[in-house]
Amino acid sequence: MEIHRGFAAGLPDAFAPELASPLNNLGDCLAATGNRDAALHASTEAMELYRGIGTGALPALRAEYALALDSFCHNLSACSHRPEAAAAIGEAVDIYRNLAAFAQGRSRPLIRRLIRGDDRRVDGVRAYD
Repeated sequence: MEIHRGFAAGLPDAFAPELASPLNNLGDCLAATGNRDAALHASTEAMELYRGIGTGALPALRAEYALALDSFCHNLSACSHRPEAAAAIGEAVDIYRNLAAFAQGRSRPLIRRLIRGDDRRVDGVRAYD
């Protein structure tokens, strides 16, 4: 993780996503072991990085951010931060709606590549539209 932090500090535009993703995974692992506070801390750091990337990010990064928001929501809820959890999942739904609008009229294989998902996720994105 420290290597990722060093790269992200030096070139945040290039390496923030490379740090945010493992931080999100770390949060998921910590949550699975019952370490709620540490999970929330890792998820919060991941969210700060993803939010810094901005709304102009590639669709694949936006989808990754939405998935991380889902994990963040669960970690917030586990720590009794329910209003913040609701806001996080609402933001994820908005991202998926935007991705669904972007994907309209495009081929399913292209959509899958854009959001790094399988048919289930593509169908789930369409369900939010």
